[in-house]
Amino acid sequence: MMKFRTELPITDDSGSRFVPSLVSVMVFLSILATSSLDILNIALSEWSKGIKGSVTIQLPSLKDYERNKIRNERILKKLTENPNIISARELSSSEINDLLEPWIGNKDNSYTLPLPELIDLKVISDKSSDIDKIKAFILEIAPDAKVDEHRKWFEQLITLTEAFLVLTLGITILIVGTLALTIINATRASLGEFKEIIEVLHIIGAHDSYVANQFAKRTFKSSFQGSILGFLGGLISVIVISWLAKNIQSGFLPELELDWTFWLLIPLISISASILSTVTAYLTVLTTIKKII
Repeated sequence: MMKFRTELPITDDSGSRFVPSLVSVMVFLSILATSSLDILNIALSEWSKGIKGSVTIQLPSLKDYERNKIRNERILKKLTENPNIISARELSSSEINDLLEPWIGNKDNSYTLPLPELIDLKVISDKSSDIDKIKAFILEIAPDAKVDEHRKWFEQLITLTEAFLVLTLGITILIVGTLALTIINATRASLGEFKEIIEVLHIIGAHDSYVANQFAKRTFKSSFQGSILGFLGGLISVIVISWLAKNIQSGFLPELELDWTFWLLIPLISISASILSTVTAYLTVLTTIKKII
C-alpha cells in the first residue's frame, strides 16, 4: 500500500503553499460549470416533451358570443379534417387563466384583460412546410388569427444549449490548463528551493524517479486537501440551488431534478483534479531536475 507521506523535508516552501487553495477553487468552478450544463439539459428535455408536435392558434375574442362560437367550431371542424393533425382542442377560460397565473398572479386579474381564444393542436409533423399549410387555411377562415409554432422557439433553445456546451468545454479546458501550469510552476519553484537537498540525494545514489515520487506525494496530499474543500463547496452550492429551484412556483420552469450520474460525476471531478496535479508534478520533476542540478 502506497504511503503519501514524503520521506524528505520538502513539506514547506513558497511554491506549494497556495496549491490547496488553487485546487479547491478549480474544483468548485468545475462543479458549478458541470451542474449548470446538466440543469440546462434537464430543462431542455422537459420543454421538449411539452412542445414537441404542439401548435397553438390564437383567435381574437369577438364581442358577439354566437359569432365567436360559430367561428371557433368552423375552425375546429376544418382542423380535424387535416391528416397531419392528431387532435384540436379549444382551451377553456379556466385553462387560459391557469396559463396566465404564473405571469400575472391572481386569476381574478385576468378577468379584466381582453384574452384571446386558444386552440391547442397536436400534429404528426411539425416541419415548417407542414405548419405553413395549417397557417394558410387558418388565415383563410380567420385573417386576424396567430399561429404559434413552438418548434422555432425550441430550436433557439437548442442553439443556446449548444453554445453553452461549447462555453462549458472551453471553461473546463481553461481550468485544466490553469491548474496544470500552476502545478508546473509551483514544482519548479520547489525544486529551486530544495536544490541542495536534491544534490545530496544524487550524491548518495538516489534516482530522479525517487525524487519525482517524493514531490508527487507531496502534491497529491496538498491537491487532495484542496479538492475536498472544492467538492464540499460545490456540493453545498448545488444542493442550495436545487432547493431554491424547487421552491420557485412557475409554469415556465420545469421541475429540475439531477439524476444519479451527476452526483457520481461530482466526486470524480475532485479525484481527477488530484490525479492531474500529482501526475503533472511527477513529470515536471523528471523533465526539470537535470536542468537545475
